[in-house]
Amino acid sequence: MKIEGTALPVGDDIDTDLIIPTFALQKSRDPRTFADYAFCHTIPGFKEIPEKIIVAGHNFGCGSSREEAVFALLYADVKAVLARSFAPIFKRNAFNNALLSIEMDTSRIKKSDPLRIDLDRKTVCDTTTGEDYSFTLTAAEETLIQHGGLLPMLRKRLANP
Repeated sequence: MKIEGTALPVGDDIDTDLIIPTFALQKSRDPRTFADYAFCHTIPGFKEIPEKIIVAGHNFGCGSSREEAVFALLYADVKAVLARSFAPIFKRNAFNNALLSIEMDTSRIKKSDPLRIDLDRKTVCDTTTGEDYSFTLTAAEETLIQHGGLLPMLRKRLANP
């Protein structure tokens, strides 16, 4: 499986309130609406940016444990999140909802660099520089991505015992 997109750097310590502010959670419980508010205070027009791959530094997804942050990114068409480190609960929520979250050195990736993620080879290629970055996924993370997340995987298993 290959994923392609454009690098969108966001920095260090991106908390769930920056991803989706609290007031947006009171507007609707429909997770598709969360995309309208993703990064609304820091990246104008975030939802309209095509084929984005978020490139972060340390501690992406820190703050509250709100799963809505993952929904905001998914429905805003974020292809993947690359970060030097993730808050553990965000990473778990991301994989449970099939948002690929790769821990790797992101320091040399620049804004608008075209990126190609090859899940089979476990590499991220920056096609501007030609540099390949390897990454690892746990067996559980790989399984969740392949099945579209935890709920679709469980539904399939329950339907075919």
